[in-house]
Amino acid sequence: MINPYLSERILASLHTIGTLCTLLATICTSILWLHWRVVLNTCAGNFQTYPSYYDEHDCGCFLYASDTLSYFVGGHIGWCYFGAFGTILPLFFFFIFGCYHVFRVCFKSEGKPRSAKAQMTHRSNEIMQLTIEQELDEQDTISPYYWMPSTAIAIMLIYSIVHASILTDGLFKTCKQYRNRVVKYTHASGQMVGVLQNRLTCGAVFDFMDYLHEDLSYERRRDYRINSSIPYYISLISVWIACICWIGVIIICARRFRDSRRVRI
Repeated sequence: MINPYLSERILASLHTIGTLCTLLATICTSILWLHWRVVLNTCAGNFQTYPSYYDEHDCGCFLYASDTLSYFVGGHIGWCYFGAFGTILPLFFFFIFGCYHVFRVCFKSEGKPRSAKAQMTHRSNEIMQLTIEQELDEQDTISPYYWMPSTAIAIMLIYSIVHASILTDGLFKTCKQYRNRVVKYTHASGQMVGVLQNRLTCGAVFDFMDYLHEDLSYERRRDYRINSSIPYYISLISVWIACICWIGVIIICARRFRDSRRVRI
């Protein structure tokens, strides 16, 4: 049987880590999106005669970008909306559940016995006062609505895995497509093409992208660069750590439910 106080500490830690990782993933994904949303929006047509294409961000997403004969075109903007804002819902549940478990850790006593006084009267009219100390078992006070947070946690796990999978696949597809652009930039041939296509890491590909990929509009040239590989790696690692936190929460909750099955309503 798992110690209730220990399980509360583990749950508080998991929710805190999940909150920080989800927030970090949101920030890093938003940085990539805001940096590349104009530059990759190359599906508007003639960029010299269509200055308002900056306001039509239909294909300015860094996820699922594709290399064409003329331009390197970003993915549909809907992917970036889901990638950047899709973490808000798990962040909300991480924060709420985290506050609940942190409160229980900070303000609940660790296994201290409760005292109770009882009076007994004998036939001789003598009153005896007894003091009884009993260790409170948290499993005996389980709520009949225990299944509601468990259902929310299970839904958040599935949702987080789907979100992390889409973010990972979208970034890998962009990386794979931009390798073709690097081959064109370097005029590679022969074995060099195989090296660039198979051995060049995504971090190095994004380094090429930072320095070689320019804005096609003459009206708005970028005068700054970011290291895109840093938010790329941080966002991927953070979303998958958040998924691991959800899995850990489910394991702890499952053990607690198994230990408390005798008192469930």
